[in-house]
Amino acid sequence: HKEQAAMARRRLLAVLMLLVVVVAASTFHQAAAAGRGLAAVEKFADLEPKPKPKPEPMPKQMPKPEPKPMPKPEPKPEPKPKPMPKPEPKPEPKHKPMPKPEPKPEPMPKPEPKPKPDPKPEPPPKHKPFVRDSLFYLCI
Repeated sequence: HKEQAAMARRRLLAVLMLLVVVVAASTFHQAAAAGRGLAAVEKFADLEPKPKPKPEPMPKQMPKPEPKPMPKPEPKPEPKPKPMPKPEPKPEPKHKPMPKPEPKPEPMPKPEPKPKPDPKPEPPPKHKPFVRDSLFYLCI
């Protein structure tokens, strides 16, 4: 599980780094394009002189009248709730003595271990035919 988590972490890190690079490249490209755009506008501005419009005086904004404070509503006296009649205490039932638990039965004796049979000698391995993929497994 640790290996999978490490691989997932590396993949996530790689994707995030790629995203950062793409965003940085896009931002740089936009900044460069904006710079070129301004230079082109300045060139054309010299060719066609435009009459400058007279700046109109900004109309002064009327000061907003301060809102009148809302009159505070008079607190109404809340009617006191009628006290609920207390329930009569119920007589607690007397606890019956708990029956004593039965004694646990004695554990069963463990069976004696059986003697292990003698290990049989393994037959010699048979020669396998050469397979192209076997080289792949040898390299791992």
